[in-house]
Amino acid sequence: MNDIPLSGATIAFDKLSSIKTNVNGYFEKDVCYNWSGRATVSFENYIFEPDFIEFSTVTNNIQNQNFIVPTSTIIGFVKDNLNNPFINATIQFDNWKTVNTDENGFYQIDIFNEWLGNANISYKDYIFDPPNISFDSIGQDLSNQNFSISVYTVSGFVKDLTGNPISGIEIIFSDEGGKTFTNSQGYYCHNVYHNWSGTVIAQGKGFKYSPQGIRYNNVSKHYPNQQYVGSKLSVSGYCLNSSSKPIKEVEITMLPDQLTTSSDNYGFYSFDIDYLWTGRLKAIKSGYSFKPNNREFQSIENSIGNQNFIGDIDTYSVTGTIFDQTSKPIDNVQLYVNEEIQNSVQTDSNGTFEIIVHSDWTGIITPEKQGYLFNPAFRSYENITENHTHQNFTGIYSEVNNTPNWSINVSQFLYQGMITAIVKDQMDNVLQSDNDMLAAFVDGKCRGMITPSPVANGKRFFLQVWSDKNSEKMTINFFDSKKNVIYTQVSPDIDFVPNLELGMISAPYVFTIKKGLHIPDANRDGEVNLIDVINVLQFITDFK
Repeated sequence: MNDIPLSGATIAFDKLSSIKTNVNGYFEKDVCYNWSGRATVSFENYIFEPDFIEFSTVTNNIQNQNFIVPTSTIIGFVKDNLNNPFINATIQFDNWKTVNTDENGFYQIDIFNEWLGNANISYKDYIFDPPNISFDSIGQDLSNQNFSISVYTVSGFVKDLTGNPISGIEIIFSDEGGKTFTNSQGYYCHNVYHNWSGTVIAQGKGFKYSPQGIRYNNVSKHYPNQQYVGSKLSVSGYCLNSSSKPIKEVEITMLPDQLTTSSDNYGFYSFDIDYLWTGRLKAIKSGYSFKPNNREFQSIENSIGNQNFIGDIDTYSVTGTIFDQTSKPIDNVQLYVNEEIQNSVQTDSNGTFEIIVHSDWTGIITPEKQGYLFNPAFRSYENITENHTHQNFTGIYSEVNNTPNWSINVSQFLYQGMITAIVKDQMDNVLQSDNDMLAAFVDGKCRGMITPSPVANGKRFFLQVWSDKNSEKMTINFFDSKKNVIYTQVSPDIDFVPNLELGMISAPYVFTIKKGLHIPDANRDGEVNLIDVINVLQFITDFK
């Protein structure tokens, strides 16, 4: 049997008791010394070779007294009528074993000679042709014992409400019927097996589909024109004040999708949402608080409107006075809110200031006036929910001149490039005072510096840069002569290559100051570092 052990076969010994083979097909019998006789094997209606073994005058142990059941092999395929393999079909051989088809639809079984019976095929309630194959007294290998199964097509289109095709929609056939997707024309086509039963649904891209599903029972024919129509849902509403007046430019965020939209001039907003969407909406506008704070939604099945938000303006003041070291007020100090020019105020003749901020405001207020250092350098706030008074600063007049002493020895370098540029701050203001300076650096070493030169339509920095390498990155520094400040955070960096040319007079290259809290170059060494911080602290505290 192709080395398959046969358990339970009976071995009868003449004049001795019989024994049976174990699960490994093994048998062992103790006999008397000088025993002679015959060992005969039997099992149901199996035929064995040999059918008995003769022993004569046994005087020692005898091994490998084996019996073999001659077998034949039956093979075949199970495929559909399109010649595609049918996987995992079950084929039961009467009074014998069961096999399953593999990924190629192939099956194979070894069966003892003289076996007769039916091979019955099954899988779910599918109908195969033939439903079984009969065998009569097997005596040789048999091939091409094949089964087949018919397939039938379910097809149709998926379109939106205006008749436009919806591509890439997943069409799911339940009960192991498989799935497919619509093409660019919204068309789908899928085969199911003879007698398949199940439900087909369309899903994907957030559409709600009608019908929600189509049921099929015991399929035995083709089903064309099985159409679905997809529609999008929406959630909408208005942003209004307590007097029912519209609030425009309110940012509405849809969570957890992280999508945003803004209310229009009528306060109206709208989102397209997916079918069965669950989430929430939140309204935000600087200086406003809204009720409700959130709108919650659960498994939305239809479009909904009138999801309104009512907003009220909540503002708070930050006030204080700026004095010098002799307690005299300092006027015309510019105070930047989050360092933005458009959000700045100035102290009056009494050195006082007032800044209005909205509820929950978070940020910093930074004083600035040419020639002064301030203590503290800035004040920070987080989620303001009340007025803040006595937010005072002390101004310390500084005689420090921060004009940098940048220099370069061009004879040390092989390559050069030219950058025709302008410099802007974050508010898009062009900085081009006569004594301003623009410089390039590599690892803190100056690779070129220049002051602006007048041209027909303003001024330009004609910055010649130098290098001894074919490629390296250069950073940019800028000295603002009006503020007496060196900025080391200037973007972008420059990727130098020999004969580099960036910008022209009519279309200059633009550098932008990344404005932030700054420390002056207190020791005038051309670099801003920890030593400058220490010098400033010594100046403020008079510590030596």
